[in-house]
Amino acid sequence: MGNKVKFVIRFEPEDHDAVKRNAEIAGMTMSSYIRNSLKSAQIMQKPEADVPQLLIEMRRSAESLRKLLEVSYAAPQGYAESIRRALEENRKAEQLVSDAYGMRCP
Repeated sequence: MGNKVKFVIRFEPEDHDAVKRNAEIAGMTMSSYIRNSLKSAQIMQKPEADVPQLLIEMRRSAESLRKLLEVSYAAPQGYAESIRRALEENRKAEQLVSDAYGMRCP
């Protein structure tokens, strides 16, 4: 296994208790439990975009679509449905970005 390096982690008491309890349930030492947890953790790359700003712009776009939808009710058939679909696609995209980066739009 080679040389090991000591790594010290500070926990809040309730977090320490949770790790200890989970390690006991798994039949592992706390060190082993933490190592295995780190190995199986999914790490996401830092987004290249300014995600909070992206979400703000998506919300701004959605608001413009909502206003356009209100106006389109007075227009011939078909416009409102197209705008409604665009608004729904915007909502889905906003949710995907938000979920992917664990952020909420301010």
